[in-house]
Amino acid sequence: MLAVVTENGTGIVSPSILKRAGATIPVSSSLMCTTTAWTSDHSQLYLAVASNIKRYTISEGLLEEIYSGPDTITCLALTDKGDRVFFAVGNEVHMLDCTRNTSAMLDASKMPIFALTFSNDSSLLASVLVYHLTLSSQTMLQGLPGAKVSCCIFHRHTSTRLLLGIERRVLIYDVTKPSGPSKTVELRGSSGCVVAIGSSPFSKTLIAVAVSNGDVALIDLNKEYEILRVVNLKKALTTLSFNGDGSCLYLGTRDGMLLTLDLRAPEKEPKAIMVGD
Repeated sequence: MLAVVTENGTGIVSPSILKRAGATIPVSSSLMCTTTAWTSDHSQLYLAVASNIKRYTISEGLLEEIYSGPDTITCLALTDKGDRVFFAVGNEVHMLDCTRNTSAMLDASKMPIFALTFSNDSSLLASVLVYHLTLSSQTMLQGLPGAKVSCCIFHRHTSTRLLLGIERRVLIYDVTKPSGPSKTVELRGSSGCVVAIGSSPFSKTLIAVAVSNGDVALIDLNKEYEILRVVNLKKALTTLSFNGDGSCLYLGTRDGMLLTLDLRAPEKEPKAIMVGD
């Protein structure tokens, strides 16, 4: 399932629907939010709006508020089973245990947190700090510039490889050696900032990077000249995700469209799907 967040609400759609001619994605104003996170089986969607967290169960159409706090939540991340929700407020990361209805705060970072991500086995949680949840310890990433970390993901095929988007750069860390990035990819030709990074489910070395000015960079992490191709979609971009088999990218635009870019023919115009009314 795919969740598409807009200013007017959230739309939930099966990727198979997107292949139909004239497909549109309706949004529900009751699912208004600023950030979301799926459970691993896509049966439930967690949504944060302002200082609240809600849980939406797809099969029942059931929306429940599970947390309400005093401060604005900037990002969410879930463990595999969805039994623990981690969220950021300012420079703090909080943990909500949904099975016991308890919460706790992890050690705070020195910088505001705008992105959180889990490793494949849910043992590592990362932002500007890497939290080793099984060991109850944390590690500070060294060599970070002072600018905002706009997005971060763990690599899909290498659980200790962390990718962070900062301004027009992608920093790659081996979290077992956090003294500095193992590689930095500069997007020198782009005028915007990195807004999203995706790791291909098909290729072990391919990642895709969306830049706010409309650039989509395809990068091979194992090549000396990492950037394979840059396509400009002439739309301000807000997010990016690979589809299930890695053959195309879903990209959100600031003007309310979902674009599907075929990676087998990236020079072709992407298919545009209207989101909302």
